[in-house]
Amino acid sequence: MRVKQPVFFWLGVLATLPLVYFLIDRAHFVWTSRTVMSSVESVTASNGRCGAKGRYNCTRYKAKLKYRIGERMYWLRVSAGSERGHNQPLSNARHHRNQLVQVAYDPRNPSRAYRNSLFDIWGAPILTFFLQICAFIGSLTEPKGGSSNHAAFYESYAAARSGRYSRRR
Repeated sequence: MRVKQPVFFWLGVLATLPLVYFLIDRAHFVWTSRTVMSSVESVTASNGRCGAKGRYNCTRYKAKLKYRIGERMYWLRVSAGSERGHNQPLSNARHHRNQLVQVAYDPRNPSRAYRNSLFDIWGAPILTFFLQICAFIGSLTEPKGGSSNHAAFYESYAAARSGRYSRRR
């Protein structure tokens, strides 16, 4: 295998730094975290655009979770899903007022918390890894139009600059 697009290769290499950081950070978080039950204090809805390139109207829901560590209260905002179409009712949200939701938090910094689910905790490392793999695969593919087009382009460019190129009419 030969690298055919070095820019993608180096993007994949650069993506290694945040990936390693995320992996160490989240592994340490999971190792030291504690869990607590939180309650949904409120759910809000806002209209927006969803889908690839914002192709359709949607209502996005956000939930505000409230949890107590010792005598102190903390809040965490999380996504509560989305629904196609504007002005959808709050009953379509994934979380509802007073619902109990498990939260994982850092005991040294209780305001650093995630909903206790695989993607909430590991989402950033998973996405970074996926982008890194896409960059490495992209580096092994031929550029659009093939490498022969690049040589022909540079040859015609050099000919035009030297005045040897004439346009047919």
